[in-house]
Amino acid sequence: MPIVYEGRFIRWPDMVPAPGLGLESSCLEECIQEINRSHITGVFGSSVWGFYESDLNALARVPHVETIHFWDVDLKNVDGLYALAGLTRFSVHPKRPAVDFSRLPKLKQLGLHHKPQDQGVRDLLALELLDCWRYRDSSKTFRNLEVPPNLVELRINWANCETLEGLPYLPHLQRLGVHRCRNLRSLGPLAELFPRLEHLVVDACGKLEDQEGPRVVSQLSSLKHAWVKNRQHVAGSKSFPTDFAKDHNGEALRRMHEGGDDLSRARDIDFRFVFPDQAQAQAFVQQAPDKFKASFSWLEEESMWQVIAKRHMVPSHFGITGIESVLTKKAEQLGGKHTGWNCSQVPKRLA
Repeated sequence: MPIVYEGRFIRWPDMVPAPGLGLESSCLEECIQEINRSHITGVFGSSVWGFYESDLNALARVPHVETIHFWDVDLKNVDGLYALAGLTRFSVHPKRPAVDFSRLPKLKQLGLHHKPQDQGVRDLLALELLDCWRYRDSSKTFRNLEVPPNLVELRINWANCETLEGLPYLPHLQRLGVHRCRNLRSLGPLAELFPRLEHLVVDACGKLEDQEGPRVVSQLSSLKHAWVKNRQHVAGSKSFPTDFAKDHNGEALRRMHEGGDDLSRARDIDFRFVFPDQAQAQAFVQQAPDKFKASFSWLEEESMWQVIAKRHMVPSHFGITGIESVLTKKAEQLGGKHTGWNCSQVPKRLA
């Protein structure tokens, strides 16, 4: 279920791992009281949903909060973060001052828009998932990217690097996703860097050499599933993974898998959005990326304009979640919201 108004407050029922409440500048005091009264552990804020503060000082008054997400905000001060001693999940827009992550030692999941001035990322020994956005380095390598040593999952989005060489040795890494890194040519020595890697997805990296997928698959002894440059690679006789991510998309994929769907096979996936005004829906369709077929129509039962953005792809957690993030941001900028995704079933082939 998407972000919605419920009574007086904005709520996010599907916020992971527990439903969250949105901070609104117009009723900030009431929001703080509700968070404390109901012991809500997830908090979010966006200018799209009425959060216009230039600081995160309100967080100091809800010190029990464990999950926070802020986007489309322009922050001048983030000191309120450091009052959250139990913070485990965090993502924030890049318009912000530098963060000293060493002061947030319990973080387990981090959505990071890279800023060279940030400190302490490497010290996050409890961090399991790092979702890194728009890393840029003049060397076009990852040698200056701070990466904690105990990661289980690493996602890299929109980096300018030509190779994955330069990433540190990560002995516990099981999942790697690389998306829209348009300069990427080589996957580097993955078997040496990530000896326990089980799942690999490399998507929309157009300059990647054709031989890179088969090369790394042949070297990764623990690999269960790989999708590299619009092609599935399966090591040995191992089948598609059944340990799905513990979130809304992971649960949907698990149900599809248990229903006999062959999740390794590409199909059209519809990403749905609604807008109150036809002009907004039309603008979204016109701005849809080239790889999408987008159309809009009147949704009678909701009295809204619905846009369906269709893309032919494999239904991977990496791919779907990444697309949702990008398109939802664009829809919210135009006054719309994301309502979900769906696709047809592709049955498993009989042996």
